[in-house]
Amino acid sequence: MSINVDDSDGPALLEFPDFGVLSGEYIRQFNTELFASGFDPGAVKGAAYELHVAPTKLVIPSDNLSGDHSQHESERYPEGQMHRGSFDIAPGQMAFVSSKEKLRLARNVCGVVSIKFTFAISGILMLMGMNVDPAYGSDVPDGRRLHFVLVNVSSKSVTIEPEVTAIAALQFLPVIGRLPEGTSNVPRAPRAIDGLFDSKAPLGLELFNRPRQVEERLQTELADVGQHLDQRLERLEGNVREVMGLKQVVMFGYFLLGTVMLGTVLTFLVGLFGQDKILNTVHRAVNVAPHSWPGSVAVIAVAFAASATLLGLPLVLARSRLKTESKK
Repeated sequence: MSINVDDSDGPALLEFPDFGVLSGEYIRQFNTELFASGFDPGAVKGAAYELHVAPTKLVIPSDNLSGDHSQHESERYPEGQMHRGSFDIAPGQMAFVSSKEKLRLARNVCGVVSIKFTFAISGILMLMGMNVDPAYGSDVPDGRRLHFVLVNVSSKSVTIEPEVTAIAALQFLPVIGRLPEGTSNVPRAPRAIDGLFDSKAPLGLELFNRPRQVEERLQTELADVGQHLDQRLERLEGNVREVMGLKQVVMFGYFLLGTVMLGTVLTFLVGLFGQDKILNTVHRAVNVAPHSWPGSVAVIAVAFAASATLLGLPLVLARSRLKTESKK
């Protein structure tokens, strides 16, 4: 295999004895005709090259959002401004990243990009152009990076470490047929990419923002419902305490009424039989009872039973009278 440099001002042409995907051996051998900078021999696979995330040309979620995953505030790192350390993409968040490698393809070589399965299985959706045009990056001496939009569609945060995380695989293929001459037809990076670093506008993927907004709204509504339930529960507990207080008042009323009735009955008995006769009767009952604690308990029990009978007798008589009158 040999390299044929075109006489025009256009990029180099490569001569291929066969047609097919370039093997890892060819990628290593002709890396200077494929890459302008950033080439890593360790990233070469059997028939592809692993692209890594660059620490520059980034638009990533801000670390100062305090749990708010809004894309309206993002950290922007234009070309030449470096991001130090790793960064996280939380569920529902997006990030714009670029390849560490800068490409400068020959005019008869194109590329096909695919996401790494190990990267995709972590829950990252990659939005990108799959095809890399012939002579991509050959319009500038330093070459051009490839760019990707990453969306986290999983339920967990995904950590990206620039210059370490392999984001995609790039395969190189020869192009058959006549190619445009001169650098005027060389594809250039879209202006939309440069526009990301000229303003504070969010990444334009509202589809992925809405579920997050719905989730935040539901969380707010659930918090309001929980607060309302707590207030209702406190009000209910207050009502229960009030009812229990009223119950105690009613029980005290019953006790007071019974005491008054007992006093009334005793007063009635004293007036009916005389105080001396009642005291003599009580004295005889005490003398008759055994002089021990069982006897004392028996006397007290008899006294309480007599009191209860005397208290209940007027009620029984009144109830009997009401029944008699109702029958008439």
